[in-house]
Amino acid sequence: MSLLGKKLMRHCDTVFGYLEAKSGISVLLLDAELNIRDCNQGFIALLGLDQKPVGFPASNFLALDDANPPLAAEMTLPFSQRTGFSGYLHCRSIPTEDGCLLFCERLSLTESKAIELMAQLNNELLVIQRAMVQKNLLLDKLNRDLEKSNKLLQMQHETLQCTFHRLEQEAAARVQAVQELRKREQMLIQQNRMAATGEMLSNLAHQWRQPLNNLGLKIQEIGLSYRFGVLDAELFNANQEESMKILNHLSQTIDTLRSLAMVDLEKKPFRVDQVVEKTFLLVKDNLQGQGITLGMKICGEPSISGYPNEYAQVLLNLLMNARDALQGRKVAEPWINI
Repeated sequence: MSLLGKKLMRHCDTVFGYLEAKSGISVLLLDAELNIRDCNQGFIALLGLDQKPVGFPASNFLALDDANPPLAAEMTLPFSQRTGFSGYLHCRSIPTEDGCLLFCERLSLTESKAIELMAQLNNELLVIQRAMVQKNLLLDKLNRDLEKSNKLLQMQHETLQCTFHRLEQEAAARVQAVQELRKREQMLIQQNRMAATGEMLSNLAHQWRQPLNNLGLKIQEIGLSYRFGVLDAELFNANQEESMKILNHLSQTIDTLRSLAMVDLEKKPFRVDQVVEKTFLLVKDNLQGQGITLGMKICGEPSISGYPNEYAQVLLNLLMNARDALQGRKVAEPWINI
């Protein structure tokens, strides 16, 4: 156990008494079986209870059905379905001699929606992965069937007369060439998929790294200001407004990435400059991080009829190829203008 944990245990009564009257933070004292031994008014107010639920399992109120003690030091938990509430709680666990202290703070609506969106994206990714597994299994079956057919054909050819021996060798060579070609095509398709996925993840990482750092600084600034007693409404509101701008920016990045990943089924009119700006949003930080200046000049409102997502993917490939060419030639002051 850390030094902080030991000191919190020594002063458990003092800490718990201080947090007893706090309504913004919910505090639970749990035993070894994760049953509630005590709680503060914040937890009672959070769930609208009439009295302390002493003796009840914590899983009646928090989604701890699959959790086993000891709990993780930091968790994001939804409300239990038994409560009828929706949303998520940010929880911190501090172990004690016969259980643990659980500090819970309700996340904002924007944070809850971001968590739900990430869960939805993970589910969609699992569906895609399962579909790819099924396709790979089907492809393996087709390859096995093809191999069996080739063996059967070879056995039939061996029974032919010597006059057909040359034709047999030519057919076997053609079958082998087809197999090699298919293998190379599958390898190329797989390489392109992996490269595209890696490029997207790299761009997303560049796009998120600086906003996440800024968000962490804002949160630390609020915490330090509160600790030293200099936190006022103006500072809190300014940090809150800036944090919401950062979260909205990250959400827009996810929407842009999702829209580019969708397949266009029909042609439709679209603004070229808007699609170019969305594509720039994904690669701007990546290119600038490698010293490449990115510029765009728009004249009027150009509009065409076609497939906007495929147009964006082609443009993304062109930008990445241009980046590779500039790096390969070691250009002193590289730039890309559209």
